[in-house]
Amino acid sequence: MRFAILLSVSTGLCLLFLPSACCLVVGADVAPPTFDITLRNSDDSARVTQDDASVVLSLQSPRGIGNATVRRRDSAWPQRMTVRLHLRGLEKFQLSNGSLTLHASVSSDGSIRSWQDGDEKKLFNAKSPYWMNIKRAEHKRTDQTQPSKTITVPIFELTVPPALVAQSPEELTISWIDFHRN
Repeated sequence: MRFAILLSVSTGLCLLFLPSACCLVVGADVAPPTFDITLRNSDDSARVTQDDASVVLSLQSPRGIGNATVRRRDSAWPQRMTVRLHLRGLEKFQLSNGSLTLHASVSSDGSIRSWQDGDEKKLFNAKSPYWMNIKRAEHKRTDQTQPSKTITVPIFELTVPPALVAQSPEELTISWIDFHRN
């Protein structure tokens, strides 16, 4: 089953839970994850989707700079979780479990750097348990002002390292800065 959890902060904190593209899978009972998500900016929004294999936290940030606190309601974090940022660039990204903070940056030439606790001398490589696989992709959507027009929006997808949530911290804090912030 696929589920979507939408969050909007434009008029306070509203949480809406919707089944989307529901289909019955015989023998499987997949409960959607439950999170409380707090966003710093009133125009930012978050959407959580889940299928049988993973959870995706999709963050929209018109200003290009923001912060989200994700508090789990379940006893543990999902085994596979991705953060999807709808940004044009990724000057700075931080993901913290309260005791450890991971940092990442994607330069304009596409090179990725990832390090721990603000010390850029502690760079990670793909063999590290705290490596965040980061990829830049594009998402096509309908232009809200011209419904007949499709626009391409860049996104960044970052995997949450299982080692970061292995001790089941109560919450994760996510911060981001776009090169091209408004």
